[in-house]
Amino acid sequence: MSNKGKTYIKLTGAEVPTPEAEKRAKSFLGWFALRLDHIKGVLIYKEKLDEDLLIDTALTIRDAILYRNLIIKGKYKWYYLRSYHTNYIAVLKKRKHFDDIETCLEIGEPDSPQYTEADLLRWEILEYVDSKFPPAESSVFEIWVSLEMTPKRMSIMLGLDEKFVKNTITLIQSDVARTFAEKRKSLLK
Repeated sequence: MSNKGKTYIKLTGAEVPTPEAEKRAKSFLGWFALRLDHIKGVLIYKEKLDEDLLIDTALTIRDAILYRNLIIKGKYKWYYLRSYHTNYIAVLKKRKHFDDIETCLEIGEPDSPQYTEADLLRWEILEYVDSKFPPAESSVFEIWVSLEMTPKRMSIMLGLDEKFVKNTITLIQSDVARTFAEKRKSLLK
């Protein structure tokens, strides 16, 4: 899996935020503070809510704005929801990895694969979708895959037109089915 087109800025610790970056960071945190209850109640399902991660995600975005010159194009809601979702999945993967290690120690097995082939294919597909489709559409698909909900419920949760959500999911689903048909067949053998 690769992160095509993405650039990463390595921080040295000596970065000084520009006045513009400070203004953007303040604007984002203001948005976050005003909509925290809304985010907790509507955007993220209760069973997927991690209070610490909720705040950590906002602070990570703030730091990226301040020190990495992140400019959020479009609505903060989309960027935040995608960031939270990505961080949530990362936390789950770390927990699963920890559980796998604990299981190996208890059973006494020398090695345990961290991910199955199906897990790796799933992540490859999500990377593919992220690199091929616009951010709003890839976010809709990723959320749909992870939360396993109907397009109607997603449209209500995200405040999007139901037709847009359905069309986006259908379009990406058929593209993914064509692109990954051979890999899927090999997993089913």
